[in-house]
Amino acid sequence: MGVKWMESINRTWKNLILVFLIHSVMLLGNITASFSDFILNNQNKNLIADFDFYPKYPFAGMTITFNASLSYPVEIIERYEWYLGDGSNGSGMIVTHSYFKPGIYRVKLVIWDQYGNSNSTEKEINIKDLTYEINSLRGIIEKPYEPNEFFKR
Repeated sequence: MGVKWMESINRTWKNLILVFLIHSVMLLGNITASFSDFILNNQNKNLIADFDFYPKYPFAGMTITFNASLSYPVEIIERYEWYLGDGSNGSGMIVTHSYFKPGIYRVKLVIWDQYGNSNSTEKEINIKDLTYEINSLRGIIEKPYEPNEFFKR
């Protein structure tokens, strides 16, 4: 009888130790995950939105490429939203768009990470009227200068 009682106590202690170890590992895992989430979440507040576009001097009707690869840190950005200034929107790191009326448009980029942190930036883009530019050049070409006219001034 004494031996069976000892075996029963040993089994109970072994089970308790096993349960304790499992809970400790789970708790440690949660603490580690929470700590890494905290670190990442606080790092992500340093999101910087930036973009470039080309061509630099676009005309109405041209396709313009907007590129947000200047934003950082790129590896944690999950979403890119574009507001192109003429009522059009886009999404993704790179978008293309054409403006059909000359004018100055304000383009806004908003970036988001997995924790809901965001950052934005805006830039103006000046869309030129190609017809006006051609007519301006035509006026210069049609009115030739005398060879020495520039030296008379």
